[in-house]
Amino acid sequence: MRFLTLILSPLLVASTTSFSNCFITDNFAPGTNSFMFYSSTLLAQKHFNSRDSIVVPSLANLNCPANISISMDFQNSQGSKNVAMENFLATMSDCPGCPGDEENESGICALVGARFSSVSQPLAIVTSVIGVPQTSATATSTELNDIEQYSTFTRTVPSDRGTAFAAASYFKELGFCYVNVLYPDDSYGTSYAQAFQNAFELLGCNVELFSIRISQITAEGGGPAQISLSGLDTAARGMAATGFTANFAVIYESRYPVIVNYLAEKGLFGDDIMWLFTDTVSSTFFFELGQREDEVGKAAAKVSEGTGFILAGAAIPGLDSYENFQKAWVSPPGGAVNFTAEVNSMLPLDNSTLPKKPTFFATTPPNSAALLYYDAVISVGLAACAKESWETYNLNDRDEDGRPILLQKMIETDFVGASGRVAFSSDTHERMITTIPYQVNNVRKSASANRRRDDIIIVIETSSLDTVLSSYTKEANFTAKESEARREQEFELKFVDVEPFVYRDGTTTPPVESYPPAENFNELGAGIRYAGWALGLFIVLLCALCLAWVWTNRTERIVRASQPEFLCLLALGVCVFCSALYPLSVDDQWKDIENGETKYCMMTIWLASYGFCLIFSALFSKIWRINKIFKQAAFSKVRVTRNDVLIPFIVMLSVITLLCGFMQGYGAMAWQRSDETVDKFGNVLYSSGKCKGNDASMKFVWCIVVFNVGVLLMALWQAYEARAITVEYSESTYIGYAMISMFQVFLVGIPLLFILNENAETFYFGCLAVIVGTCFTILGFLFIPKIRLLAAEKKKKVKEKEGGKDVGKDVGKDTDARATSGGSGGGGGAGPAGTGIGARTTSILTGRARGRANPSARSSFSNVSVSMDDSDDGESDDGLTAAIASAMEPVEESNNEEGDKKV
Repeated sequence: MRFLTLILSPLLVASTTSFSNCFITDNFAPGTNSFMFYSSTLLAQKHFNSRDSIVVPSLANLNCPANISISMDFQNSQGSKNVAMENFLATMSDCPGCPGDEENESGICALVGARFSSVSQPLAIVTSVIGVPQTSATATSTELNDIEQYSTFTRTVPSDRGTAFAAASYFKELGFCYVNVLYPDDSYGTSYAQAFQNAFELLGCNVELFSIRISQITAEGGGPAQISLSGLDTAARGMAATGFTANFAVIYESRYPVIVNYLAEKGLFGDDIMWLFTDTVSSTFFFELGQREDEVGKAAAKVSEGTGFILAGAAIPGLDSYENFQKAWVSPPGGAVNFTAEVNSMLPLDNSTLPKKPTFFATTPPNSAALLYYDAVISVGLAACAKESWETYNLNDRDEDGRPILLQKMIETDFVGASGRVAFSSDTHERMITTIPYQVNNVRKSASANRRRDDIIIVIETSSLDTVLSSYTKEANFTAKESEARREQEFELKFVDVEPFVYRDGTTTPPVESYPPAENFNELGAGIRYAGWALGLFIVLLCALCLAWVWTNRTERIVRASQPEFLCLLALGVCVFCSALYPLSVDDQWKDIENGETKYCMMTIWLASYGFCLIFSALFSKIWRINKIFKQAAFSKVRVTRNDVLIPFIVMLSVITLLCGFMQGYGAMAWQRSDETVDKFGNVLYSSGKCKGNDASMKFVWCIVVFNVGVLLMALWQAYEARAITVEYSESTYIGYAMISMFQVFLVGIPLLFILNENAETFYFGCLAVIVGTCFTILGFLFIPKIRLLAAEKKKKVKEKEGGKDVGKDVGKDTDARATSGGSGGGGGAGPAGTGIGARTTSILTGRARGRANPSARSSFSNVSVSMDDSDDGESDDGLTAAIASAMEPVEESNNEEGDKKV
């Protein structure tokens, strides 16, 4: 931390002695930057005093009525605010050779410094109180724009607001819109980070801020101070967690190796990560870093490859102002030998900056900060010449309002200097942000590394410059802070490549921004969608095969006993039910579905509801028909027609149709995609598309669910009632198994679907399991046993024919139903066939049911006359009649009180 104290005095006062302080940060070893800055200010002093216009053209014809010249001295603050303040106050009170008067007037007329904002701020408060103008070349904190508190502070560098806007534009041009910002928790770091955030958000991008607190711990025994970094681990973990590719850091040179090495250990310096630093690091620093032999330095140098830093400055080859300054730099007044000797003689005695050889100026090109220090000295000199005469020795004349006139003249100064056109804002006293180019320097591996060393020599090359901000004349018209802010929004900074930027992976292509991650649309994957379709198609083919089997074997006794209409209705219901898998799998990934579209959502409701209704109405009607026959009073005649069993089916189907119809009209489910997870920047990270409805929709859904559950429970009750009834081929048993299995599927599956509803794939998989499980249950229990029995029966018939046996005798032995369906031989027959319109009455003497689970089911049936009216087609229902007759096995049990009948 350092600053120059310049003293301007009339040449006629021969006894004038001038003092200047230069606070140097204690991290420079051997201190190349410090020596460069001292040399730059001394060069400005000599050019001004001799009116040499090689750098500043306006010096050639400078009219300076007061005959002003500049003298200076340097002091070191040791990097401490307290030391800086003590040195400044001591210089103010102790001015040997100054004429002074009873008011103890000091010979200091202006202060140039300090380098950093954290030191400049307390000094600016003091200089504002005593009325001494202070100008800085590198202090860029936006807090110093407060002219109420820092009324006499100016600077030849734009505030962080300008550099931050340039950095934000650079990131945006590279394609990065999400950047981590690491900064020290001090006035400079905080203001810079805030300025960058404001600028980046102005461009429509986003920032995450991470601060670290830097402090010095005094070592025992007078040793070097230890640096304490608190919050670095938290910041590293936070930066890694964001997932951002681009990083922007405010890191002081003294802390740089430790910080970057730690961040590298945490994986934050990879080939796919972009790093850009502020002007708190410099070209000279990286050159010296590459020369370090210690392990920390070599590791930091390796990590630094492929990074860069941005600054406001004009050290750009090809720029006229920079080329002129370089000419003056390599050929200083009096020659390099004399000039070097003079600079060395003025260095602070604390050895914070080591002397240099005359070859320094020929081998070390000046950086941007050196240009800004040069212009700071020139601005004070030009302001002093802007007044014809000064009434006070230290040029501390005041206007009627008590404001320093020298400060006003400095703000009015407008000249072309080493860093380009220099003009100040009257509202913030800072250099106008549009009058200086901004440069990005690339830190890369040296192509001519010394083979005798293991470390890496870092070569800094200018990457780009801003051509828009080179239009000095156009932008000089804006002096008000508000006007500059409006102009910032209109600027479209473009960086022109001087030499390609080499990134950490060795290429000139910037890493691809990885944030925000691609939005998770929670869509149904193609794999599970096609699997659902394949299973649905397989079930439809099974249903078609079952229907074909029923049609082909419709005259077989097994099929007639189960009623072909019943089997066909079941197969049709299964086919419709599994068809719901198709609309259920539709989403906006596969189809162009707009929000609010109802077609596919309601198609799922219709198909699932109709399929379920067809299945359970058929099962209910079948089991209800059996119970109606066997639960009648003794010696009664039961007449069951097709119309009787169609009534439950029609009622159920009508109710479902009405509910779905009203739902379609008043509460249709519609496709809606909603944002589920949104980050702090407004990016949708996770969204889901679902069929959603209004309050009426949910009421209709619950009505359909309650009705279907009611039908299911009624069917289960009928199955329970028929648990002890054994008909031919155990059909009632299989119906009961099917309904119980389906009940279990729904009992487990439906609640599970509510849990899986958040994820599209798991929800569809759950629906797939419920639908496929239901379909396979129906087809498995009600078709496969019949197919197997029919195949076995046909196989037995073939064997009997081949053996010449009596087929009728053996078949009757296997199936008792054949013996009771002879037409005219039934004992106690009810009458001849053909009476009435296609009616047939079969008289059955019942024994007892096989089941022992229900005692009431074992009670004997007396003569039950069953009349099956097939008036619809004129054919007798021999299947069910025979099935009922053969269901009663001849069982004799002597311990029954009433005595069981033996058939």
